[in-house]
Amino acid sequence: MQPRPPAVIALQEVGIRPSMQSYDTHGKAVNNNNEWRVATLVHKSITAIQHKPIEGIEIPHIITEILYKEKKKKSIFILNIYSPPRQRKATFDKLFEDSAKLAKQNTLIVVGDFNAKNPSWGFLTQDAKGRNIAQQIEITGMTLLTDPAMPTRLGNSNSRDTTPDLTMCKNCQEVEWHNTLENLGSDHYILCTTIHTGQIRKRLALPKY
Repeated sequence: MQPRPPAVIALQEVGIRPSMQSYDTHGKAVNNNNEWRVATLVHKSITAIQHKPIEGIEIPHIITEILYKEKKKKSIFILNIYSPPRQRKATFDKLFEDSAKLAKQNTLIVVGDFNAKNPSWGFLTQDAKGRNIAQQIEITGMTLLTDPAMPTRLGNSNSRDTTPDLTMCKNCQEVEWHNTLENLGSDHYILCTTIHTGQIRKRLALPKY
């Protein structure tokens, strides 16, 4: 039996609009050159809403709400972020706080390539961006899922392996983070976050013969 495809795929630094069979693409170009910084792919068997980006934020991001089949169950909000290295003094106060307000008591998953240094996720030093992120994780009551012992980016002969890619959550109970150690030719590993929850996929009718 083949494994079920991921419900959601979060991509950063994508360049062009990504497209994958059986998935809907959430996101938009950031300039007239049709350049994409982040994209979230949602399997077509899932009902999802793409929310408007938080106003006044220069950090590329997408907010996607995943709806359960059971109407009484709470949603899952996914905040997908890409903060390039040049945003050395970027702050995440408004982005994290407003996203948490939007999600309310629903599960909020934050993923992305932050390019920020902090010992909490395995760096030997700390920069201004990393300090701000660590503070906002505590202020908003989120939990860092990233394992600092499992770097997410491959180093080279001049640099060590690092962890610029972070995953955190709020109002989540049964959740697992896993570094697959697969990179498909990239210098970033594919990361897997599993939420043990109710049914979110539509039941597809089987063909009749």
